Order: sequence, then C-alpha cells, then structure tokens
Amino acid sequence: MPYQFAIAQENQLEDENSVEEIRVEGRKTPDSTIGQPTIELGGTELMVKVSGTLGETISAEPGVHNASFGPAVGLPVLRGLSGVRVRLVQDQIGAWDGSSLSGDHATTLEAASANTIRVVRGPTTLVHGGAAIGGVVEVETQRIPFTASSEKNNSSLSRYQTDSDDVFFQAETRRELVNDHDQTTNRIRLDAHAGKIGIHFDGFLREHDDVQISGQAIDTEAVAQQFGDIVNFNFNDTLPNTASDARNGAVGFAWNGEVISAGVSVSRLDNRYGIPIGAHIEVEDAPGGGHHHAHPSGNETDGGIVATPVRVDLNHKRHDGRVKWHSPFQFANNAFLPSIDEIEILVSEVNYDHIEEEVGVISTEFINEVLESRLKVLWSDFLGFEGELGWQGFEREFSARGVESFVPATDQEMDAFYWVGQKDIHDWQIELGSRYEITTLSPNEPTAPYLGVSFQFSPIEYETFSHQMAFRYQWDSDTVLSTAFSLSQRAPDVHELLSFGQHLATRSFDMGALLRNGPLDAETFSHAEVGLESALNFIGYDIGDIKGNLFYTDAKDYIYQQNTGLLFDRESELFQGGCSVISECLTLLEYTQEDATFWGYELNWELPSLVVGKGEFIWSFFSDYVRGKFNEVPTVDAVFFGENSARDIPRLPPMRIGSEFQYQKGEWQASLRMTQIRAQKHTGLNELPTDQYLRADMSVVHQGYLSTSSQSSGSYSIFLRGKNLLDKPIRNSTSFLRHYAPETGRSVELGVRFEY
Repeated sequence: MPYQFAIAQENQLEDENSVEEIRVEGRKTPDSTIGQPTIELGGTELMVKVSGTLGETISAEPGVHNASFGPAVGLPVLRGLSGVRVRLVQDQIGAWDGSSLSGDHATTLEAASANTIRVVRGPTTLVHGGAAIGGVVEVETQRIPFTASSEKNNSSLSRYQTDSDDVFFQAETRRELVNDHDQTTNRIRLDAHAGKIGIHFDGFLREHDDVQISGQAIDTEAVAQQFGDIVNFNFNDTLPNTASDARNGAVGFAWNGEVISAGVSVSRLDNRYGIPIGAHIEVEDAPGGGHHHAHPSGNETDGGIVATPVRVDLNHKRHDGRVKWHSPFQFANNAFLPSIDEIEILVSEVNYDHIEEEVGVISTEFINEVLESRLKVLWSDFLGFEGELGWQGFEREFSARGVESFVPATDQEMDAFYWVGQKDIHDWQIELGSRYEITTLSPNEPTAPYLGVSFQFSPIEYETFSHQMAFRYQWDSDTVLSTAFSLSQRAPDVHELLSFGQHLATRSFDMGALLRNGPLDAETFSHAEVGLESALNFIGYDIGDIKGNLFYTDAKDYIYQQNTGLLFDRESELFQGGCSVISECLTLLEYTQEDATFWGYELNWELPSLVVGKGEFIWSFFSDYVRGKFNEVPTVDAVFFGENSARDIPRLPPMRIGSEFQYQKGEWQASLRMTQIRAQKHTGLNELPTDQYLRADMSVVHQGYLSTSSQSSGSYSIFLRGKNLLDKPIRNSTSFLRHYAPETGRSVELGVRFEY
C-alpha cells in the first residue's frame, strides 16, 4: 500500500520543509465502511497508478482485477463479479456506457479525470443500485465546484474545496519511455472560487500507437483447440490495430449559498480505439442471409482468421445538475423526529454512442440515451441513527443498428426507494440498509431478425428487494472484528434476455435466455463475510499489522454466458460441432441460470516499519482469491474439453500472492511490487486454462515546492512508473480476448505534475 505512511509523518516532515503536507487527499481507507473493506485512491497514490483504463488503474487493489479487451478497454472485476453486477458511478450518477453489454465496450469513466476513485462494498452500495452485487466503483471528479461548507456531508473533500476566494490550477504530462506504443497523456484542471461563485474546467488528451507485447499475439494452440482448425498467421512483439486516441473536456459552475447551493456541469469524451486483429472477424454476411461485404476492402490472409482492422469511435456527452438545501429541518433532542441535515436533488442526462467501423465504413452502432435522477435526504439523530433516505430512477432508450444489432431496441425504466443508517453503541458500530426496486423492460422491435426468425416480446417487469447489515466491534485497542450479511436481488438486463445474433467483437453468437429457456428469474445473492484488523505481537515483539477478510456467497439463479459447445458457421448459417474455416466460426454463448456458490479471501500483512536515518522502509505481503462453482453440472449441447472443471464458473481471476517493498525519505518515495499470479485451471466447460506468471511493478516519486522560500508558490511532482518489468506474456483469465491479445509488455512511464 504505497504512501500510506505519508500522512502519519506530515507533522514531523513539516519541520524539515518536506512536501508531504501537499498530499491532503491521497490515502486509502479500507476500514471506512463498516463490515466490508472500502478502497479509496487519491492524491499521490492515484497520480502514480493512473493507467489508460479504469480497470487497470485499480487492478492491484485487494479483491480487484481487470477484464481487458486490448489495451484501450479495461473493466473492473470485484471478487470475480463484473459487468452488470458492478455499478460504475461518476459523481453519484451511473456511467451509462456500453461496458456492461459487451467486453469490447470501453467504460467512459476515466481515471485521468478523477479526483478520487473508491471501491465500495456493504450497505452503502444500496444508494447506487440493487444490481451492485459485487460492489460500486465510484469516480469523483467534483466538476460541480461546491465549496467545503457546501460539501460538509462529503467525506472526500479535496485540497481545492475551500471557503475562501482562491484559484487552484493543476497541469500534468506523462510519456511512455519503454514500449513501442509511445503513450502520452496531457491533462489540466482549474478550480476558482470568488464569493459564492465557483467555476471549474478540466480536460485531457491521451494517445498511443500499437502496443508492444511479449511474444506472439495469438495463442494458436488454444485457438485451434477452441475452433477445431489451424491458425495460419500470427503477430510477433506487437498487437496490431490497438492504437488509441482519447480526449475529454468538462466545464462546471456552482452557486454556494448559505441555504441553497446549486451547480451544473457539461462534459464530453471522444475515444477512438482499435479491436486487436484476430479477435474481431470480417463481416461478410448481412442479417437475413446473403454474402456481401460490409466494407469495400480488407486484409485477408492466406487462410484462417481474416485480419480486418476494426476501429471503435466512442462518443459520450453528459450534463449534470445538483441542488442542495442545507439544514432544512432540525429537531434537537427529539427521539421521534430526525434532524434533516440536507436535501439534495441530482439529475444527469447521458448520451452514449459506440460506432464500430471496418476500413472506414460503419458496420454497427450502439446508442444509449439515459436520464437518471436522485433525491437524497441526509438525516441524523433518529433513535441514535444517522443516514440517508432516498429515491432513484432512470429512463433509458437503448438501440443497436447494423450487422451486430444482436439486441433489439428497448426502453427501460427503473424506480427505487432506499435507506441506509449507521449507529455507534459503545464498542460496536452498526450499519443497516434496504432497497426496493421495480424495473420494466419494453422491447420496441423484434429480437434481431436473423435467419428468417423473428421474436417479439411484451414488456417484462421485475420487482427486487435488497437488505444488508454490517457490524464492527472494537475488541481492544489493537484489534477490530467485523462481519457483514446481505440478501440482494438483481433483475436481468436487456442483453441477458433478448440478445440473438452475431457478436463479432467477442467471436461469438449470443443468445438471450428468452429465446430457448424462457424468462429469467431475478438473481438472489446471500452473502456473509468476516474481517479482522489487528496489530500482531509474538512473545512481546511487534510483528506488524494484519488485515483480512473471508467471504461466502450463495447465488441463486446466477445468470451467465454458457459456452454450449456448438459453433455457428457463418458460411452455412448452421449451428454445428465444428467449422471448416476458423474465420467463419462463432462460439454459441447462451445466457442461462444456475445456482452457484462463491467464496474467497483478501489478506494483507504489513511488517513493522524500519527507520534508517531519515528514511523509512515498509515491507508487506498480500494475497487474494475467489472461487466460484455451480451447485450442479450445467447442461450443454456438446462437451469438447473442460470436463474436469464442469462446475466451475468461467472467466474468474486466479489466486494472487505477492510482496511489496516501500521506501520514503523526505520528498522521495519508492515502491517495488512482485506478484505471482497462479494458473487458472478452474475454467468451466468448453473453456481453456491460462498459465501462471510473475509480474514486477515499480514506482519512484519526488515532490517539492516551486520555491523554497514560499510554499504558496506551488508544488511539483515527478514520477517514474514501471509495469510488467520482467516482460512476461500475460493472458488474463477474466478476458474474452485472452487467446488473441495478451497484456502490454514491459513499459516505463515518466510524468510531471504542477499544482498551484
């Protein structure tokens, strides 16, 4: 956990004219949510860890992994759960991108724009949505520039949220020094307050060429085993068609009144990236049959997969508004009437457009238009509890056009009511929460007419309930025990029910549950967890601090994509056991339900720090693991491999074990992290294993003031970060693309940040 000791040393280093006091926001607080660990990244730690995707940025945190789809796509995996089971939130409102629909859709949450990133579990997740079974990843940009007094109920205030007239300016540039894809990122941020008015501006530009990898791009043996044919080409050391160009800009305005505060912000993200060649195949068949090209030309090889470059043009526009009423009702010493500390209304309009182009010609377009609203009432002093009561709702219009329109245009509405409360009783802390949610899905057109088959479904409605409780007990001054229990329900999403057609990005033919199995039930997760935080002593000697969690989850009617063992032959337009040409093969993936069980742990042991002169060394060990199994062997159409792990849930991360060495002296900080990722052999039916590997990462940071005579002159940070220093070939078991696109090879990045 780099930099965790920086805050503790702030007072000591202040006398030495050190720079640690400038990092007032960056600290990880794993105990900030009762019963279940919460991770928070900000300040220096976030600055160093920022990567090209949100998933990669937080992938080293306990219980968090990255599901990649090439270097431009990285989605968070929390304790083995991802997609619709992980709620992605920006400034308390959903991201509403296409990342839950398909693994090739990048999320619109950008770590480069974040002030803080939090991974939240426990009852607090109920304020964001009942579907957040795995947890919530919340990116705070604070683009609506409220002052500290306007945000007094926010626990994540930043340095530039003050009540005085002030200007905060931040500029940053970073460039990759080692790796042929030459990634560069430039970012600026401005916050200014004058009287009751606040203004904000931020923007970034990120570019990179095709990424360098270790070894060959395509695992030809695995692909041949999967599709029953030989791959006749490959790529060495470079992953073609992975260049990316992303740019983002936002402006915000706020009025900070004593009684009423209000603000708005507008942001836009444009992200152009490529799908690695070999993953996405050439589009020759149009819906309804026939054989004509969806593009004028391509890069066809001498056989095997057709290497057609597919580019994605992602556009995301967002308008946010917030209104706060401060301290509207106060009832001191009244046991039956709670004091209302704040009432807040949040509204966000999101327009998301994902276009896939083949040789400059649009083949598929996904559109998501959403209006989400929230009403929050923050209350305190009611039977000793304080918390939040609220309503959340959204209206969503989703549509897909073109060759990959495998999901019909659908309207979705949701209304939910929730409450979360917390209370301290002597050495105990208690947190409770409940949520009621009603969701309606209304298909506007037949389910992807294909092969002359058309399905029209009536509106589908789900009612779900979720309840959570967590307890934390201060055993003694050195030990804290915690436990958490939850019963959570999630309604199926549109693609899980209604998809039917070619999904070329994942080389699959996707089939929703309604096509063959009938309506899906809502998922029901029963979860239990215990945790320990303790300072360890052995025969009177301090041997460090330990933090650990054990969890167990029973998932009833767990929804997943099952590899049926069949292939869809695009040439014959038939489902069969094999294909004569790999380029015409699509794996048939069907959404279905099975009862399942998950269990695992997260563990961190930090040895006592060693002070040598003015420097300090910290050595820690860590590990995490999640295992998921179906209660019974799933029924599939054909079994070709994976019989020994038939009950295993596919695409889960393997065990991680590692160690981290940290050093700090004055304005210098450094860390070296070694992680052993075990082989994933528990792959499930018709899924292939991934190999183990050893990964080495490092960082060095130097911070100081622009003028030694005046700290108000501003500060600077210079940082060096190395990733995958051993240049290992890494194939991520959570990725649909693991056999076509390994992770980036060795890379070293240099960055500079200025703040005033």
